[in-house]
Amino acid sequence: MKTKRLFLSCGMLICLFAATVHAADYYWVGGTGNWSDFSTHWATSSGGTVFHTSVPTLADNVIFDENSFTGIKQVVTIDVMAECNNFLCTKVKNKPTISSMSPLTVNGSFQLCTGMVFTTNGQIQFVSNNLNNKINVATDSTYIMGMMFNGAGSWIFESDYLMPPTTGMIQVQQGTVNTNGKNITVSNFMAMAFANDIRYSI
Repeated sequence: MKTKRLFLSCGMLICLFAATVHAADYYWVGGTGNWSDFSTHWATSSGGTVFHTSVPTLADNVIFDENSFTGIKQVVTIDVMAECNNFLCTKVKNKPTISSMSPLTVNGSFQLCTGMVFTTNGQIQFVSNNLNNKINVATDSTYIMGMMFNGAGSWIFESDYLMPPTTGMIQVQQGTVNTNGKNITVSNFMAMAFANDIRYSI
């Protein structure tokens, strides 16, 4: 494994376009359940009882907060190829787990918090065209197989992260990734051959 502090800026001929529709806020409620259970778990307000009529899209923010879990160590299973705008966790209680076997696509910031577990054997794909998206993976336990950056925007790390030994990969196809002086340990790093500028220090 190699520990790198990276500032990366990559360009590609192909651009991804960010969603232009207005975002809706999706609040997780009801404790244990599947991401696809929108009619029982994705509420329109924190702790609310009015539910959305579909799963979140790239335009929508997903929020896990103090009203999301009703008991100790409940589990949210990402059972579909999920996507969202911002993925936000704040003031989460009861030590829940968010678990996924599928890729997750994020069009904005990705912010976890202590007091929870996040684990995915899939890849998180960051596709924003906006600047200054935040990444914070500070939890009681975090396991992310890999991260891919493929948008014209920029991301800044707000926490250290040790990726899984032998498998953890960061791949930058497009955009700017700033580790902000945080220690990011990866087994593999890849930047596209079309990159017009890459700067890093070991």
